[in-house]
Amino acid sequence: MNEQRFQEGSFVTNPRMPAWGTGKVLELRDGGNVRVYFETAGERIMPPGNMSLASSRGDHPLLNDISSTTKVTKVKPSVARLKKPAK
Repeated sequence: MNEQRFQEGSFVTNPRMPAWGTGKVLELRDGGNVRVYFETAGERIMPPGNMSLASSRGDHPLLNDISSTTKVTKVKPSVARLKKPAK
């Protein structure tokens, strides 16, 4: 099998999870795993066999500002409550 080689800064996708969108490789880790930040799924650590190279997205407003030194924090989404109209 022809395994793809990834570099920090490469744009990738996960064919099994297309809803995640495009990701950017942040770090190649010991043991072969790759740290990636995806548009809609956030940061993931996964084996390179789960990813494919994507076309370059040099103008991507989110992924351009993310690098290997970026600390990604998880934020709990706020819950909006609808008020019932007054009777």
